[in-house]
Amino acid sequence: MSLERMQETIALLHGGIIVCIVLAVFFLGLAVLFFFRFHILQIIQQKTGVTARRELAAFNEQNSMATGQLARSNSIALGERTPAGLAAAPSKGLGKPRSRRLGSKRLSGAPPPAPPPLQPPPPVPEGFVLIKEALVIHTDAGIS
Repeated sequence: MSLERMQETIALLHGGIIVCIVLAVFFLGLAVLFFFRFHILQIIQQKTGVTARRELAAFNEQNSMATGQLARSNSIALGERTPAGLAAAPSKGLGKPRSRRLGSKRLSGAPPPAPPPLQPPPPVPEGFVLIKEALVIHTDAGIS
């Protein structure tokens, strides 16, 4: 192989590398554009369950805050025992519950009437054993 032929091959390969680098940068930019345009991160979070865990945590936090406030005000107004989770919390002296405003309606501060007490289960004849079974099915399949 002559020296001129080798130099031509080197120049051709150098041009090919430059073209490949330019194409790689172009397709990288296109991939980044598609990533943000089509919200790929949100799709990955939905597929892995991160979004569901966040929503569930927010729901539980909101529910516990609302339930905790209502349980405290009702238990103080009725003089009842507080739930186990609230009994350990230090008392802040909430006093009488105030009426709350919901839109343009005004609710009274009186708590709703207590539900009737639970009835004991019926007696079980000798020789029988009651077993409670729960079947829990978990799947990652989504609803289409």
